Amino acid sequence: MTSVKLINHSSSTADWNELEKNSKYQTIPRTHRIAAVWGLIDELKLQARMDKTTLAAFVEAVTGGNIEAKPKDTVAYKDPGSTAKEAADEWLKKIGLK
Repeated sequence: MTSVKLINHSSSTADWNELEKNSKYQTIPRTHRIAAVWGLIDELKLQARMDKTTLAAFVEAVTGGNIEAKPKDTVAYKDPGSTAKEAADEWLKKIGLK
């Protein structure tokens, strides 16, 4: 018989932050991940074929997991800022897109 471990998804943000601090892996800030996905979208010229709201819903889902949020109310819809864009450009250079 297979055992299944249940994960408590109701853990607080503080619990997750503590887990991240104790992790042996370094993470990229979410705004940098958002900027990187927008960079890929720009390179693929998807905004010429799709509206920003639809694309923001996709970006929000893949970078934050929020699938029921109103796209215009999300972090993904807003400009991530120059620092995030610069960091994203560095990652995109690593795969030959910039």
